[in-house]
Amino acid sequence: MFNNVGWIVEAKIKNGQQQAFKSIVDEMVEIISQQEMGTLNYQYYISDSGEIIVYEHFKDVSAAHKHVDTWENYSERWLKTAEPTRVIYLGDLPKDLQARHAGLTPQQYHTYAGFERSH
Repeated sequence: MFNNVGWIVEAKIKNGQQQAFKSIVDEMVEIISQQEMGTLNYQYYISDSGEIIVYEHFKDVSAAHKHVDTWENYSERWLKTAEPTRVIYLGDLPKDLQARHAGLTPQQYHTYAGFERSH
């Protein structure tokens, strides 16, 4: 079995905001890659129509909290350029971490089956 700490964010880039969105995402990726060693995956995917999926996976709950701290520094700018449409929790996240996303109404997916490997 495995103990996953992470989530998926789905969003849509707002009309005319593609460049501004790309700019803030690039800035966040750079900062997070340098300052959050417990963030194991922070990956953006985009469709041809501008729909976004962000896959976020953390070493542990503490690393996830640190990431949300970073997010709070960028959230206003990010939200001006994209509209979140869904947040999916991967695994059983503690209530204090869930509370930090309460405004996004996340959907909880509990650990069911599978495995994980270390790199």
